[in-house]
Amino acid sequence: MPILPRTTTRAKAVRTTLLLIMSHKNLSTLSCLQINTRHCMAASASLAQLTIEKHYDIICVQEPYASFSHDNLHPTPKPRVLNVPPGYKCYHNLNSDHAYGALIFARASLNAHLCPILSSNNVSAIEFKCDSVSIFVISAYLRPTIKNPDETLHALCNLLKSDTQTTIFCIDTNAKNKLWGSSQTDSKGASMESAITAKKLNILNRDPDECEFTPVGTSFIDITLAGDKIANNSWSYLDLPSLSDHPYIRGMIFDFGLSSFSTPKPKSTHRVPKLRQIMIEPLLIKLSNSLCNTNLPLTTRSQTENSIVKLSQAITENAIKCKKDVVKTVSNPPKMPWWNDELANLRQRMRQAYKKWQYNRNNAGTSTFLINSARMLFKAEAAKFQRLIRTRKKKHGRVSAQTT
Repeated sequence: MPILPRTTTRAKAVRTTLLLIMSHKNLSTLSCLQINTRHCMAASASLAQLTIEKHYDIICVQEPYASFSHDNLHPTPKPRVLNVPPGYKCYHNLNSDHAYGALIFARASLNAHLCPILSSNNVSAIEFKCDSVSIFVISAYLRPTIKNPDETLHALCNLLKSDTQTTIFCIDTNAKNKLWGSSQTDSKGASMESAITAKKLNILNRDPDECEFTPVGTSFIDITLAGDKIANNSWSYLDLPSLSDHPYIRGMIFDFGLSSFSTPKPKSTHRVPKLRQIMIEPLLIKLSNSLCNTNLPLTTRSQTENSIVKLSQAITENAIKCKKDVVKTVSNPPKMPWWNDELANLRQRMRQAYKKWQYNRNNAGTSTFLINSARMLFKAEAAKFQRLIRTRKKKHGRVSAQTT
């Protein structure tokens, strides 16, 4: 396998092109999202709705929103993660310091499990199998008070050993480095860069100027790293505000279709419809016409085999021709129980205001007055959206409690 280029002080970022092609059950791609919610309820709720709308497989969250729960069986309070999207499992090892922790939401069909040896309050690590290969995903939050954030990365890689090559790291470093888009490189950013190079990891972050959308109001301290056997063909910022001072990072989309560990089985070009999908009378007429020239009786083995092949082909071809026209019903998009059209409209208005602020901010010819006006408009729309989220969630909570 060729050796990838490493990070250097002159490089902007390393965009990996290695292929780790995996197959997991019926999955053809694996999409991931990375976000720091700043332990904000509205940001957490908005993330849950976005997750089920976009069908992300893995969501790495730093500074999650959680609360303490008490019950008779467990008198010691423990963090309870709220706003878990339906169909997803939450993996974490949070404690009383959960506001500065990390967790991972993963689609239940991945059959992932938490790695206790790698996990702590500020680190969540999961493992799942893809074609008998162990894939690790790590979400980590490095607090600003940590003087040597590179030590956490060194410790994780030392525990992973050779599995580092098949590991994805989603980290809020609180460290600035031009390699991942910061305006400058500080001492923490330099130490993180050295650790990344020493552990032979690749930075998936792109230069903000190269991205289709460049967020505003952020310091660019979130990074995405991957081992040598991880292929990434998409890394970008979402143009949707997260209700946090961190942007959504749609960081990883892995193709599973061409396995490097096993040869893919060829797919059939024809798929015979199920019996309930076939018009029986037209099928019988077509079969009768197709088989009218069959010579009977069949006296030799070759005649029998040829007739079986001919019959199979006739059934397949005519069944496809006689398939019923299925009227597809338009289903409502998935949503959280408290989500409604008013929230969707407010989110769209907030998104438009956010993009207008971003456009004015990045346009050198725009006056300071217009930039500030666009920023104030976005803040107002975001406040309306957050208030309605809180109102809707409280109302839904009261209705659920009464129903129970």
